Amino acid sequence: MPIFPTLLPQCVSRGFGILLILLVLSPSTVFANYLQLDAVVGVKTRFSSGCSTIEEVAEIARQRSVDVVLYTDLIRNSLEYGITPFERIFRKKEEMASILTSSATGYLSEIQTVNSKIPDVLLIPGMEANPFYYWTGSVFKDDLVAHDFEKRLWAFGLETPSDYEHTPILNSNFSKKVSGSVSPWFAGGLAFFLASIFMVVRDIYRKLSAGLAVVFLLITFNYHPFQSSPFDQYHGSQGIYPYQKWIDHVNSAGGLTFWAGVSAPNGMRKMGSIQLETMPYPEDLVLSKNATGFESISFDASAQINSGMEWDHILREYTIDKREKPLWGLGGNPITCDGENGQTLGQTRTIILARERSQQAILDAMKAGRMYAVRQVDENRLSLDDFKLLDRNTGRIATLGEELALEDYPELRGSIRSLKGGEKSAIVTIIRNGTIIKEETVPLPYQFSWQDKEVEKRGRSYYRVNVSVGDTEYLSSNPIFVRFGTLEEHVARLKESAMNNPGTANPQRPDISEPNAPRVSAPQGVSSTMRPEMRKNEDNFQIPQVSRPSVRSPSTPGLSGPDDVTTQYTGGSGFVTPRTDGLAIKKGPGTIFPDAMTVNRNDRLQVVRTASVTLDNKPWLIVRVDGKLGYVWSGLVKKVE
Repeated sequence: MPIFPTLLPQCVSRGFGILLILLVLSPSTVFANYLQLDAVVGVKTRFSSGCSTIEEVAEIARQRSVDVVLYTDLIRNSLEYGITPFERIFRKKEEMASILTSSATGYLSEIQTVNSKIPDVLLIPGMEANPFYYWTGSVFKDDLVAHDFEKRLWAFGLETPSDYEHTPILNSNFSKKVSGSVSPWFAGGLAFFLASIFMVVRDIYRKLSAGLAVVFLLITFNYHPFQSSPFDQYHGSQGIYPYQKWIDHVNSAGGLTFWAGVSAPNGMRKMGSIQLETMPYPEDLVLSKNATGFESISFDASAQINSGMEWDHILREYTIDKREKPLWGLGGNPITCDGENGQTLGQTRTIILARERSQQAILDAMKAGRMYAVRQVDENRLSLDDFKLLDRNTGRIATLGEELALEDYPELRGSIRSLKGGEKSAIVTIIRNGTIIKEETVPLPYQFSWQDKEVEKRGRSYYRVNVSVGDTEYLSSNPIFVRFGTLEEHVARLKESAMNNPGTANPQRPDISEPNAPRVSAPQGVSSTMRPEMRKNEDNFQIPQVSRPSVRSPSTPGLSGPDDVTTQYTGGSGFVTPRTDGLAIKKGPGTIFPDAMTVNRNDRLQVVRTASVTLDNKPWLIVRVDGKLGYVWSGLVKKVE
């Protein structure tokens, strides 16, 4: 803030540095300081694919003690296929109900009206978008497939109809701005059209010139640069770029963006006469940047909440300043019809820690990561009543989404229960820097207090907690961060940042070396009854050096790193077998990830799909072994004929 450059040096010079760092870096204290609001995220209405009206959804939510509903109706729900080179003119389009086929103005107005009629439930508008898909096959050979049509994101916090109408997606509204670069087809078509008109006026080959003018006019119109998206569906996968452009658009409008359904097994399905294929896309969490978060729990727990998966990869990048923002998890309740397929409104919730009951306070809490996701089977859901890090020396506290600066070892405190009591046995898992450091089966209610004396007091670390009851109830918290160092060092860091970036909204992070991975041994001074989990991979948990792509149209993103990462999607099917015994199946697409299991030569691994990450130009495969998923490098396996 502009006040820092003028006041901070004076405070430091007068000996008030310690007081200042306590005021600036001290986060809010405990859950009791916030309103804990039950929110359902991802609900559809009749504005798109849902069965109920906005008001009917709000009334159901009120009856089920839901405090907040965040709607995610589809902004556009259409498929379009055209004949080259006039694919935008001579085309067939499948258009289904969406916000834009009705009215963005009407959608926002209806939510506002119902908000005033049912004050017990706060209604927040949002949208679900599919920024991109692409075709393979041919309509003439009856093998046409639309890929990635169900790769979706959510947006919240957009305030005007224009923000909805001009979101960069395929098959949508005319844009007032040039989207991407100007196609040479457009420039050439326009030039030849004007030349043809000139020849018609001068009566030079009048009939031929008139015919050419029509052709060039069609070319000009087909390739005009005022499209809703700089991409098209006829040139294969464009990697992360279309999705990154959409994320950047929403962020620039002041909204929040969340990846939806990254681990959902969509696979292949029919929509009318068209074949759709969308494979799970968790690697897009890593390849994209500056998204607010992702759907960590839906009607099933996402694999991403497990230790060492892509979410932990991203959080570790953030702790070593390889990423500007962390990624938050939230609970998704993406229903279209209440009760359909056993899925009900309120079955999965996001518990938001808000400073007050208002739309802005809720969006602020979501942006800050002050929330946790929970799936329930009845009204007696799991509740994380408290989870914080404590500095014993100063008494300062950090909770979900916050950061605690300290010199000593952090103390973790938490409280877990069932809302309505009763006997329940839960598995409580604490994860530090992508590795399980404690896991215990305990009766609820349960409280723990434990000082982590095994963490290396250097750089930044984070802690998060998972709780599960059987196969049907899950809870996953967002991380709490800790930055080690003396208070004087924190003052110096803050002073340097303020002096180097006076009045800027986005201060540059200082260059720091990557902290060594923490060494793990039997914890000392444990005050809880939780037992340490065996951890043989934490010492090797490192983050590859990734050069982030900038958005441009259209090409495949290029990344650099120790594993020669590329982003070309290639698909996958069939079975493979290991080339050697004792082959480690990883929890992520890279050698940095912990082992999920080991397999031998005679084991058959079912290939679920091919990941977007390669090593020596050979992709990593996502395989299923005995019902469990993992990653294996294709260079270490051979295909079963």
